[in-house]
Amino acid sequence: MKSSILFAFLLLLVSCNNTIRQVNKVTLEFRLAETSPADGLTEYLMKNSNESLYLHPEILITNLDIDSCYADEHLGRNIISIIFNEKGKEKFAKLTGENVGKRVAMLLDSKLIIAPKIMAPITAGRAEISGNFTEEEAEKLAEGIMLK
Repeated sequence: MKSSILFAFLLLLVSCNNTIRQVNKVTLEFRLAETSPADGLTEYLMKNSNESLYLHPEILITNLDIDSCYADEHLGRNIISIIFNEKGKEKFAKLTGENVGKRVAMLLDSKLIIAPKIMAPITAGRAEISGNFTEEEAEKLAEGIMLK
């Protein structure tokens, strides 16, 4: 009797583990971007676009600067909402404060997802990444960003 209960429990554990969704670490990078080529810049093609941007080599913000990250919806689009930790908040405020009018590239696993123009300093410690994600993609990416 005990062995059949133990066997049933082990079988249940195995079937539960097979249904767990695999989440892989996702590398997040924020870099300054230019619209024209120049020495030292690397060309990247924007995902789901024909637009090329030229990125500076310096990685200004990474996963280590994130306190939390989650999938969300904004204006009917799936997005990834980011909340920076204190160090990340300071970096993002400096980045946006010193580069108004320039573009900041957001890369996920070395793929250029979005590169919005900085319109004003952003000091609230939050950012959003949009890029035509499905709900499941946004959730997996957000979870992957949090794996450090």
